[in-house]
Amino acid sequence: GRLDTNCGHIMMSATKVSLLFCLGVSLVCGAPDFTSERLAVGDITLNVGFVNKDSNGPIFLLLHGFPEAWYSWAALAEDLVASVPTAVVVMPDQRGYNMSDKPTDVAAYHIDNLVADVYNLIHVVAGPNGHVHLVAHDWGGCVAYILTSLYPDAVDTLTILNAPHPD
Repeated sequence: GRLDTNCGHIMMSATKVSLLFCLGVSLVCGAPDFTSERLAVGDITLNVGFVNKDSNGPIFLLLHGFPEAWYSWAALAEDLVASVPTAVVVMPDQRGYNMSDKPTDVAAYHIDNLVADVYNLIHVVAGPNGHVHLVAHDWGGCVAYILTSLYPDAVDTLTILNAPHPD
């Protein structure tokens, strides 16, 4: 089903948005259709939200902060697609969050594993030599800084929101 909100800006809790999405309700604000699926990326499976998944346009990969999930990017995803109609917007739930795998071993959450998850996701969505416009917030920014320093060819642009540089 669809929930027509007649929009502007909707104030809705992340829990309510998640529940509506899980029930198959899409939020409509003249907005793009959001989809999500679980994707194997290395040794883990991530839940990933998409807008325009099948487009051939530029790929924007959005990394959430703590304690958020992919749908926290919904408003920005709408703006991106409004500005760049061919954009592919990729919004993973990072390891341990929302509907992505949650390993029980604390060592599984080492920054190297988090970076590997995102690097592998880039290959899944963009191909073996693929690259993305990486946008990250908070804890996602820490992951993005390290990923970009290790794999600069995988990142066209890096935009960090509210995260300190690691140096």
